[in-house]
Amino acid sequence: MCSPRLIASQDEKLFKLVGRGVQLAEFYRSHRFCGYCGAKMRHSESEWACLCDNCHERYYPQIAPCIIVGIRNKDKNSISTPR
Repeated sequence: MCSPRLIASQDEKLFKLVGRGVQLAEFYRSHRFCGYCGAKMRHSESEWACLCDNCHERYYPQIAPCIIVGIRNKDKNSISTPR
């Protein structure tokens, strides 16, 4: 397996694709059974969703984009931290 930092430094589009894949893999892993009736879920063939054939519930992944921000203090040559 390749380091995410190596991918990020080589190809931004690939990094975003890998990030989305990791989120979707976790969604499919955590939604194997219906949260409402407990029946086994199946993957939709037309969208990113898990479907329950028993009670007809439909679950979608929560894609959560985020950013990490660092505030640098040029005078002290350090990263500032909140108090």
